[in-house]
Amino acid sequence: PVVQQPDLPPAEPVVQQPAVPSTGGVGAAAGSEQDFMLNVGRRVFFTQGSATLDGTARATIRSQVKWLQSNPQWKAKVQGFADDPGSEEQQKVLSQNRADAVRNDMIAQGLAASRVWAKGYGRDRLVGDCAELECKAQNRRAVTNLQDGTQAQ
Repeated sequence: PVVQQPDLPPAEPVVQQPAVPSTGGVGAAAGSEQDFMLNVGRRVFFTQGSATLDGTARATIRSQVKWLQSNPQWKAKVQGFADDPGSEEQQKVLSQNRADAVRNDMIAQGLAASRVWAKGYGRDRLVGDCAELECKAQNRRAVTNLQDGTQAQ
């Protein structure tokens, strides 16, 4: 007996993708700003109303210090941010406390104080202007930005 094949839909065309790999940080030059951002991390996060560093934040800071010690051409500016209940003045104070907490931990881990400074920005430069808790949590952060030795604080 003859077995009849079911009707199959036409095959979808094969689209050739360019042979460009995604580097995922692999192509970042050692000691570069891109290396720092991709392989170390710039951000630490805080709980609402707090400038206390948790274990994850301390691990990130430890990696930052190790990287900075291996790359003495860089200095670090820690920028603190807040999106918490309270007045603008309270947000400025909290964001400065967050930046100071990161800076102080860096110094405690052996980074020279002359290579790192801190500034709080309050609610300026929000990642997201939103009401949802998950979104607001992204704004409760400190960001370590690299600056070469020639840049002013």
